[in-house]
Amino acid sequence: MGSPALFSLGSLTGPSATLFESFNGATNPYNATYAVKSDCTEVLTSKNGDNFVCVIVNSGVEILCSDTSGSTFTVDLKKQ
Repeated sequence: MGSPALFSLGSLTGPSATLFESFNGATNPYNATYAVKSDCTEVLTSKNGDNFVCVIVNSGVEILCSDTSGSTFTVDLKKQ
């Protein structure tokens, strides 16, 4: 089982986003670029080298992502 982290959207400008990750009490900015396709899939590339493929589900309320950078990291983002 993975460790929970909270991501909050700081800014969303064009094809880039700034997320703030809160993990074990520390908050860190997480900058990434993204591209959303018409089939609701998404490619997310962070400034630190993480690469994800994602799909937008549940009428846009949830985004499921898998790391393609060589790790088994998965992300489930939900609108609150």
